[in-house]
Amino acid sequence: MHCVTVMRSLKTRGIAVIMFTIAFLVYIYWKDHALNMKALSLILTAAAVAVTLLLTALAPALSLAQSARNIKFTGNIEYGTGGRQKLLLDIYRPRAALPAGKLRAAVLLVHGGAWEEGNKEEFRDIALYLAGNGYVAVSINYRLMSPDEGQRARDTSNAWPAQIDDVQLAVRWMRENAATYGFDPQKIVAMGGSAGGHLVTLLGTCDTLHPQGAALTQHSSRVAAVVNLAGPTDLTVNFAVGIWTPMATSLQRRLFQDKLEGTGPREASPLYHIDAKTVPMLLLHGKDDMIVSVKQSETFAAAMTKAGRDAKLVVFEGEGHGFAKEENNEKMLEDTLEFLKKQVGE
Repeated sequence: MHCVTVMRSLKTRGIAVIMFTIAFLVYIYWKDHALNMKALSLILTAAAVAVTLLLTALAPALSLAQSARNIKFTGNIEYGTGGRQKLLLDIYRPRAALPAGKLRAAVLLVHGGAWEEGNKEEFRDIALYLAGNGYVAVSINYRLMSPDEGQRARDTSNAWPAQIDDVQLAVRWMRENAATYGFDPQKIVAMGGSAGGHLVTLLGTCDTLHPQGAALTQHSSRVAAVVNLAGPTDLTVNFAVGIWTPMATSLQRRLFQDKLEGTGPREASPLYHIDAKTVPMLLLHGKDDMIVSVKQSETFAAAMTKAGRDAKLVVFEGEGHGFAKEENNEKMLEDTLEFLKKQVGE
């Protein structure tokens, strides 16, 4: 594989830091002054956006000139519908031809954003990086909870399990269309950050959860391996720490329509789906993460080991919900590429 030049988006990271600062200061104000729930919702939304920006701002990027020469991009392909929403994906493919009969491996990319924010473009830089290293990268949109409090009260169609239904459909679509885009349908790895990390971990622990009426169910929704960047794995408990616990509670209540004691949180928890079919996992997590506690990954990795399944946990010292240090960002990439090569080849 050829080497590529990576860089960080300082402008986006700066925006993220500003949003985090604003969210934190308003939260401190809220502790001492009675803000209504609408104001609190705005705070939580700002925090969720900031989390997504931090994760994506630190992603590697190929130079535009290099990517234009070496990578073929196909955007806004419809892979299905969810409710009344068109579900779209982008595909990044190496232009270089392979020997006859050889197929590439593919990586499905699932963005974060607290299940209510974000889009497929946020994984563009990592998609370019992966394609530059010989993989077919597929970055998807999926249904999100409405960030508007009034709209949420009127429309619950994007509550759980809309997100996992869409992401599992994306895997089945990839298998249906693998020949068209030149990748092996049995060599699909899923990678996601934060909420996206949660969803891809379910892709490694479950097959199609709700096949009734679903499309393309002749194909499996289970991927060959998973890379989880700081995604929660147990939604039956509050996954945050300290000042972020109210945010997690709010998100979980909205995601499961206030049914925190129902079946939804357990169904949505990869921790409770580990079995003999669970695929190899790479878990990457900041030790000081307060938005999704590192204990989520530690507990999951321990459960995988106990069940005799393959799991590697890499904990980054001095990092929170994302990788702010250049050396850790580079190590994340190196560990991911090493994992991909081991699981599905180059």
